[in-house]
Amino acid sequence: MHLVLSGEGASDVGVDLEHLGPITKLVLREMDGRLTYSLIDYQALTLFSKAELVARAKQMKSRSRKGKKQPSETRYFYNNARALALLAGTLAAKNGYRDCQKLEDESGNDASPNSLKSQLETYLGEPATRELLNNKIDDGKIEGDRLVDIPSFMAFKERLEVVLTNLLRGKNQGG
Repeated sequence: MHLVLSGEGASDVGVDLEHLGPITKLVLREMDGRLTYSLIDYQALTLFSKAELVARAKQMKSRSRKGKKQPSETRYFYNNARALALLAGTLAAKNGYRDCQKLEDESGNDASPNSLKSQLETYLGEPATRELLNNKIDDGKIEGDRLVDIPSFMAFKERLEVVLTNLLRGKNQGG
């Protein structure tokens, strides 16, 4: 298995295997116990920043054929991955993990007046760097298992579980 993650950049997914971001750490934690090997040890993890995806998408030619039966599509797409679940999770910890779903309605745009990132930095009393958030994950102060009130994080966890189950079932059946 090779895992590919994308996000805004260093502060969420990280930059490489030596400098993982907090979202990558949470994803790997969710996968712990399901794999019998380390994706990092086998270099089976690739990280793409939003800027890298945009640059690659611009370099690629569209492979779509416009027509009656086939809508216009591009070969490459990406979802503007924001670290909302992580940011919301840290803020949720502040409230004892209660009312987490309210945080999903907050702005993920750093330029907005009351963005999640600014709320997080106010709560932390310092910039929300990759290193600081990673330390909080390592110290157990941000726990994915406690983010049950955040619908997007729960949807992610459920989908990850389905994908892992299907992949591992296929592997165990010789597929």
